Amino acid sequence: MSPIKLVILDIDGVIIGRRKGHNNPVPSGPVTDRILELQKKGIMVSYCTNRSFSGIGQILESTQSNGVHIVDGGAILFDAGKHAPTVQHIIDPVDVSAAIDFSERHQAHIEVYILDRYFIQRSQSTSIIVPEHSRILGQEPEVVSSLADVATRYPVVRILAVLPDQQSSEQFTADWKSEGLSASLHWGVHPTLLPHQFGVITATGVSKKKGMCELLAQAGVSSDQTLGIGDWISDWEFMEECGYVGAMGNANDELKEKVKTKGDGHFVIGGDVDEDGILKILDHFGV
Repeated sequence: MSPIKLVILDIDGVIIGRRKGHNNPVPSGPVTDRILELQKKGIMVSYCTNRSFSGIGQILESTQSNGVHIVDGGAILFDAGKHAPTVQHIIDPVDVSAAIDFSERHQAHIEVYILDRYFIQRSQSTSIIVPEHSRILGQEPEVVSSLADVATRYPVVRILAVLPDQQSSEQFTADWKSEGLSASLHWGVHPTLLPHQFGVITATGVSKKKGMCELLAQAGVSSDQTLGIGDWISDWEFMEECGYVGAMGNANDELKEKVKTKGDGHFVIGGDVDEDGILKILDHFGV
Protein backbone atom coordinates (compact mmCIF):
# COMPACT_ATOMS: atom_id res chain seq x y z
CA MET A 1 0.00 0.00 0.00
CA SER A 2 1.36 3.41 -0.99
CA PRO A 3 2.24 5.78 1.88
CA ILE A 4 1.23 8.77 -0.26
CA LYS A 5 -1.79 10.68 1.06
CA LEU A 6 -1.44 13.92 -0.91
CA VAL A 7 -0.47 14.61 -4.52
CA ILE A 8 0.55 18.18 -5.33
CA LEU A 9 0.61 19.01 -9.04
CA ASP A 10 1.78 21.92 -11.07
CA ILE A 11 -0.69 22.47 -13.91
CA ASP A 12 0.91 23.85 -17.06
CA GLY A 13 3.33 21.34 -18.53
CA VAL A 14 2.10 18.63 -16.14
CA ILE A 15 -1.59 18.08 -16.90
CA ILE A 16 -2.10 20.87 -19.44
CA GLY A 17 -0.06 20.69 -22.62
CA ARG A 18 0.14 21.83 -26.23
CA ARG A 19 -2.55 19.63 -27.81
CA LYS A 20 -5.65 21.80 -27.99
CA GLY A 21 -8.74 19.68 -27.59
CA HIS A 22 -6.75 16.84 -26.01
CA ASN A 23 -5.00 18.27 -22.95
CA ASN A 24 -5.70 21.97 -23.42
CA PRO A 25 -7.56 23.82 -21.92
CA VAL A 26 -8.44 20.89 -19.60
CA PRO A 27 -6.58 17.62 -18.89
CA SER A 28 -6.99 14.67 -21.24
CA GLY A 29 -9.63 12.05 -20.58
CA PRO A 30 -7.18 9.46 -19.16
CA VAL A 31 -5.53 12.01 -16.85
CA THR A 32 -8.89 13.33 -15.69
CA ASP A 33 -10.08 9.80 -14.94
CA ARG A 34 -6.94 9.08 -12.93
CA ILE A 35 -7.32 12.24 -10.84
CA LEU A 36 -10.93 11.29 -10.13
CA GLU A 37 -9.77 7.79 -9.16
CA LEU A 38 -7.16 9.16 -6.75
CA GLN A 39 -9.76 11.26 -4.99
CA LYS A 40 -12.18 8.33 -4.75
CA LYS A 41 -9.40 6.35 -3.04
CA GLY A 42 -9.07 9.10 -0.42
CA ILE A 43 -5.83 10.56 -1.77
CA MET A 44 -5.98 14.35 -1.73
CA VAL A 45 -5.09 16.18 -4.95
CA SER A 46 -4.02 19.81 -4.79
CA TYR A 47 -2.90 22.01 -7.66
CA CYS A 48 0.10 24.26 -7.11
CA THR A 49 0.14 26.89 -9.81
CA ASN A 50 1.03 30.42 -10.78
CA ARG A 51 -2.49 30.80 -12.15
CA SER A 52 -5.25 32.46 -10.14
CA PHE A 53 -8.17 30.46 -8.76
CA SER A 54 -10.46 31.80 -11.50
CA GLY A 55 -7.85 30.69 -14.06
CA ILE A 56 -8.21 27.02 -13.09
CA GLY A 57 -12.00 26.90 -12.90
CA GLN A 58 -12.41 24.66 -15.95
CA ILE A 59 -9.79 22.23 -14.62
CA LEU A 60 -11.39 22.05 -11.17
CA GLU A 61 -14.76 21.36 -12.74
CA SER A 62 -13.48 18.61 -15.04
CA THR A 63 -11.51 16.85 -12.28
CA GLN A 64 -14.04 17.55 -9.50
CA SER A 65 -11.20 18.76 -7.28
CA ASN A 66 -12.96 20.45 -4.37
CA GLY A 67 -10.06 20.56 -1.94
CA VAL A 68 -7.59 23.33 -1.12
CA HIS A 69 -5.28 24.53 -3.88
CA ILE A 70 -2.14 26.69 -3.98
CA VAL A 71 -2.71 29.47 -6.51
CA ASP A 72 -1.12 32.76 -7.55
CA GLY A 73 2.37 31.35 -7.01
CA GLY A 74 1.67 30.65 -3.34
CA ALA A 75 -0.05 33.96 -2.58
CA ILE A 76 -3.41 32.28 -1.98
CA LEU A 77 -4.66 28.96 -0.62
CA PHE A 78 -8.15 28.55 -2.02
CA ASP A 79 -10.77 26.09 -0.76
CA ALA A 80 -12.61 25.08 -3.93
CA GLY A 81 -15.41 23.41 -2.00
CA LYS A 82 -16.17 26.52 0.02
CA HIS A 83 -15.17 28.86 -2.83
CA ALA A 84 -13.16 31.00 -0.46
CA PRO A 85 -9.49 31.66 0.35
CA THR A 86 -8.09 30.15 3.53
CA VAL A 87 -4.82 32.11 3.25
CA GLN A 88 -4.19 35.31 1.30
CA HIS A 89 -0.92 37.27 1.06
CA ILE A 90 -1.35 40.82 -0.23
CA ILE A 91 1.54 42.72 -1.84
CA ASP A 92 2.38 46.01 -0.15
CA PRO A 93 1.04 48.83 -2.41
CA VAL A 94 4.48 50.46 -2.44
CA ASP A 95 5.97 47.20 -3.73
CA VAL A 96 3.19 46.92 -6.34
CA SER A 97 4.01 50.36 -7.72
CA ALA A 98 7.74 49.62 -7.73
CA ALA A 99 7.24 46.28 -9.52
CA ILE A 100 4.99 47.82 -12.19
CA ASP A 101 7.44 50.64 -12.81
CA PHE A 102 10.35 48.19 -13.01
CA SER A 103 8.46 45.88 -15.40
CA GLU A 104 7.48 48.78 -17.64
CA ARG A 105 11.12 49.87 -17.88
CA HIS A 106 12.00 46.33 -18.99
CA GLN A 107 9.24 46.40 -21.63
CA ALA A 108 7.41 43.43 -20.12
CA HIS A 109 3.80 42.57 -20.80
CA ILE A 110 2.18 43.18 -17.39
CA GLU A 111 -0.90 41.69 -15.74
CA VAL A 112 -2.04 42.62 -12.23
CA TYR A 113 -4.12 40.12 -10.25
CA ILE A 114 -6.52 40.47 -7.36
CA LEU A 115 -8.52 37.61 -5.84
CA ASP A 116 -11.12 37.16 -8.58
CA ARG A 117 -9.90 39.01 -11.69
CA TYR A 118 -6.95 40.61 -13.42
CA PHE A 119 -6.07 43.81 -15.21
CA ILE A 120 -3.96 44.93 -18.16
CA GLN A 121 -3.13 48.43 -19.31
CA ARG A 122 -4.90 49.74 -22.39
CA SER A 123 -1.58 50.48 -24.08
CA GLN A 124 -0.80 46.71 -23.97
CA SER A 125 -4.23 45.41 -24.95
CA THR A 126 -3.07 44.54 -28.48
CA SER A 127 -0.13 42.42 -27.25
CA ILE A 128 0.11 38.96 -28.82
CA ILE A 129 0.09 37.57 -25.26
CA VAL A 130 -3.44 38.74 -24.49
CA PRO A 131 -5.62 36.45 -26.65
CA GLU A 132 -3.68 33.24 -25.96
CA HIS A 133 -3.32 33.87 -22.23
CA SER A 134 -7.02 34.76 -21.97
CA ARG A 135 -7.87 31.48 -23.70
CA ILE A 136 -5.59 29.53 -21.35
CA LEU A 137 -7.15 31.13 -18.27
CA GLY A 138 -10.70 31.07 -19.59
CA GLN A 139 -11.04 34.66 -18.46
CA GLU A 140 -10.73 38.04 -20.15
CA PRO A 141 -8.72 40.79 -18.44
CA GLU A 142 -10.19 44.11 -17.39
CA VAL A 143 -8.57 46.86 -19.43
CA VAL A 144 -7.62 50.02 -17.50
CA SER A 145 -5.90 53.23 -18.46
CA SER A 146 -3.28 52.88 -15.71
CA LEU A 147 -2.15 49.82 -13.75
CA ALA A 148 -0.70 52.12 -11.11
CA ASP A 149 -4.27 53.08 -10.18
CA VAL A 150 -5.15 49.42 -9.55
CA ALA A 151 -2.65 49.29 -6.69
CA THR A 152 -4.42 52.12 -4.90
CA ARG A 153 -7.91 50.64 -5.35
CA TYR A 154 -7.51 46.89 -4.83
CA PRO A 155 -5.51 44.38 -2.72
CA VAL A 156 -3.06 42.95 -5.26
CA VAL A 157 -1.89 39.35 -4.76
CA ARG A 158 0.23 38.84 -7.88
CA ILE A 159 1.82 40.66 -10.80
CA LEU A 160 2.78 38.85 -13.97
CA ALA A 161 5.66 40.23 -16.06
CA VAL A 162 5.96 38.36 -19.36
CA LEU A 163 9.29 38.52 -21.20
CA PRO A 164 10.01 37.25 -24.73
CA ASP A 165 12.79 34.76 -23.90
CA GLN A 166 15.12 33.38 -21.24
CA GLN A 167 17.87 35.90 -21.94
CA SER A 168 15.57 38.83 -21.21
CA SER A 169 14.24 37.11 -18.07
CA GLU A 170 17.79 36.62 -16.79
CA GLN A 171 18.52 40.31 -17.32
CA PHE A 172 15.25 41.18 -15.58
CA THR A 173 16.25 39.05 -12.58
CA ALA A 174 19.75 40.52 -12.40
CA ASP A 175 18.40 44.07 -12.47
CA TRP A 176 15.70 43.17 -9.92
CA LYS A 177 18.35 42.03 -7.48
CA SER A 178 20.59 45.00 -8.29
CA GLU A 179 17.82 47.48 -7.51
CA GLY A 180 16.90 45.61 -4.32
CA LEU A 181 13.16 45.27 -4.93
CA SER A 182 11.59 43.57 -1.92
CA ALA A 183 8.71 41.64 -3.52
CA SER A 184 9.35 37.98 -4.39
CA LEU A 185 10.15 37.07 -8.00
CA HIS A 186 9.90 33.57 -9.49
CA TRP A 187 9.72 32.29 -13.07
CA GLY A 188 7.54 29.86 -14.99
CA VAL A 189 6.57 28.93 -18.54
CA HIS A 190 3.53 27.73 -20.47
CA PRO A 191 3.84 25.05 -23.18
CA THR A 192 1.84 27.00 -25.77
CA LEU A 193 3.62 30.32 -25.17
CA LEU A 194 7.27 29.25 -25.31
CA PRO A 195 9.84 30.80 -25.43
CA HIS A 196 8.06 33.49 -23.36
CA GLN A 197 9.01 33.55 -19.68
CA PHE A 198 6.46 34.40 -16.98
CA GLY A 199 7.81 36.41 -14.07
CA VAL A 200 5.59 35.85 -11.04
CA ILE A 201 5.79 38.69 -8.52
CA THR A 202 4.24 38.17 -5.08
CA ALA A 203 4.50 39.55 -1.56
CA THR A 204 7.86 39.30 0.20
CA GLY A 205 8.58 35.71 1.25
CA VAL A 206 5.69 34.20 -0.72
CA SER A 207 6.44 31.16 -2.87
CA LYS A 208 5.02 27.80 -3.88
CA LYS A 209 7.12 26.28 -1.09
CA LYS A 210 5.53 28.54 1.53
CA GLY A 211 2.10 27.72 0.10
CA MET A 212 2.81 24.01 0.34
CA CYS A 213 3.89 24.30 3.98
CA GLU A 214 0.68 26.17 4.77
CA LEU A 215 -1.33 23.51 2.91
CA LEU A 216 0.30 20.64 4.82
CA ALA A 217 -0.49 22.35 8.12
CA GLN A 218 -4.14 22.72 7.13
CA ALA A 219 -4.45 19.18 5.76
CA GLY A 220 -2.68 17.49 8.66
CA VAL A 221 -0.40 15.59 6.26
CA SER A 222 3.37 15.28 6.64
CA SER A 223 5.75 16.09 3.81
CA ASP A 224 6.98 12.48 3.66
CA GLN A 225 3.43 11.41 2.73
CA THR A 226 3.36 13.81 -0.21
CA LEU A 227 4.11 13.35 -3.92
CA GLY A 228 5.08 16.52 -5.80
CA ILE A 229 5.06 16.68 -9.61
CA GLY A 230 6.41 19.50 -11.78
CA ASP A 231 8.00 20.43 -15.09
CA TRP A 232 10.13 23.53 -14.40
CA ILE A 233 12.96 24.29 -12.02
CA SER A 234 10.78 26.78 -10.11
CA ASP A 235 8.60 23.80 -9.10
CA TRP A 236 11.52 22.48 -7.06
CA GLU A 237 10.53 25.13 -4.50
CA PHE A 238 7.69 22.91 -3.33
CA MET A 239 8.90 19.54 -4.64
CA GLU A 240 12.04 19.66 -2.51
CA GLU A 241 9.84 19.43 0.59
CA CYS A 242 7.97 16.34 -0.67
CA GLY A 243 8.88 12.80 0.30
CA TYR A 244 8.31 11.64 -3.29
CA VAL A 245 8.83 13.57 -6.50
CA GLY A 246 8.23 13.19 -10.22
CA ALA A 247 9.57 15.32 -13.07
CA MET A 248 7.73 15.28 -16.36
CA GLY A 249 9.56 14.05 -19.45
CA ASN A 250 9.23 17.56 -20.88
CA ALA A 251 10.78 19.08 -17.74
CA ASN A 252 13.95 21.11 -18.08
CA ASP A 253 17.21 19.26 -17.39
CA GLU A 254 17.86 21.17 -14.18
CA LEU A 255 14.68 19.84 -12.56
CA LYS A 256 15.40 16.30 -13.79
CA GLU A 257 18.74 16.42 -12.02
CA LYS A 258 17.22 17.87 -8.85
CA VAL A 259 14.66 15.08 -8.44
CA LYS A 260 17.44 12.47 -8.50
CA THR A 261 18.76 13.89 -5.22
CA LYS A 262 15.78 12.29 -3.46
CA GLY A 263 17.36 8.87 -3.99
CA ASP A 264 16.12 5.56 -5.31
CA GLY A 265 12.49 4.83 -4.64
CA HIS A 266 11.64 8.47 -4.06
CA PHE A 267 11.88 9.92 -7.56
CA VAL A 268 10.92 9.16 -11.13
CA ILE A 269 11.01 10.93 -14.48
CA GLY A 270 7.74 10.51 -16.33
CA GLY A 271 6.67 10.94 -19.92
CA ASP A 272 5.85 14.04 -21.93
CA VAL A 273 2.77 16.04 -20.96
CA ASP A 274 1.35 15.57 -24.46
CA GLU A 275 1.59 11.80 -24.00
CA ASP A 276 -0.15 11.88 -20.59
CA GLY A 277 3.26 11.38 -18.98
CA ILE A 278 1.94 11.99 -15.47
CA LEU A 279 0.35 8.54 -15.57
CA LYS A 280 3.82 6.96 -15.63
CA ILE A 281 4.69 8.87 -12.46
CA LEU A 282 1.51 7.83 -10.66
CA ASP A 283 1.95 4.21 -11.76
CA HIS A 284 5.54 4.19 -10.49
CA PHE A 285 4.45 5.20 -7.00
CA GLY A 286 1.42 2.93 -6.97
CA VAL A 287 -1.20 5.63 -6.58
